[in-house]
This record gives sequence, structure tokens and C-alpha cells, in this order.
Amino acid sequence: MDELKSVIWVGASKKELAETYQHNQSTFTSGKTDIAGNESMSQLKFEKGSGNVFADLGFPDSQQELLKARLTYEIYKIIEQRNLTQQEAAEILGISQSYVSDLKRNRSGRFSVGKLLEFLNALDMDVEVKLKKHPAKSKEVAGISVSTN
Repeated sequence: MDELKSVIWVGASKKELAETYQHNQSTFTSGKTDIAGNESMSQLKFEKGSGNVFADLGFPDSQQELLKARLTYEIYKIIEQRNLTQQEAAEILGISQSYVSDLKRNRSGRFSVGKLLEFLNALDMDVEVKLKKHPAKSKEVAGISVSTN
């Protein structure tokens, strides 16, 4: 790795972030620790991401990976809102409990976008796909988004 790219992982603890960057001492400016002995977050250097962590990390299908992550998060929220056990969710989705565990930990790698949409349908959610023309003069790349009502 020629250059260290600083990325903030959603849900990562301060300790996990400090451990992630511990191998590169130049990331820390003073080596101060908090009361628990962890590197102080104020000592980490961060750079602004693109809004797609998968693109920032160089994934080849970053738009698809972000879409899968967002769909998986919506499935997780529904399971939590309905207070379903993993076994109950597994029965509804037609998968094993261990796969529900993967979904709840946002590990969507084994599922296609189509399968995640089927899971949403099984959870009584209508899924609507909306296409719109990307502005020709926009400097940004055309993208994929997920919105909920």
C-alpha cells in the first residue's frame, strides 16, 4: 500500500479505529491515550470520503456494493422494528438463521441485489425502482440510491 487512505467505518468504535491505524505511526500526532489506554481519537488524521466507502477502498463494483449495503440495512431495520428473532426472520425470508445473522451484521456478500429485493418483499415491503436521466453537465458519476418513506 503506497499511500494510507483514512476511512471512517460506520459503527466502528474508537478503539477499533485506533487499532486499525496503529500500524502507521505517522497517523498519530502525539501518542496520547484516553482513560482506557486507547489512542485518542483527536490524534487521528481523517480525510473526507466520497460518500461511498466501497469506492474509497477501490472496490470494482462499488455502486453495487453500496446498494447491497443499503438494502441490507433496510432489512435489518425492519427485523429490529418488528422485534423478530433471527429464527423468525429466517422463516419469513426462507433462509437459515446463520444467514440472517450475516444480514444483521451487514454482511450482504452472499446475496445478490435481486435476492435482497426478494427479502424486502417477503417482509411485506413494496420495492419501487425509479430511473431518471443523469444531468449531462454534472461532474459526478451517475449513481444508485435507496430511499424509504
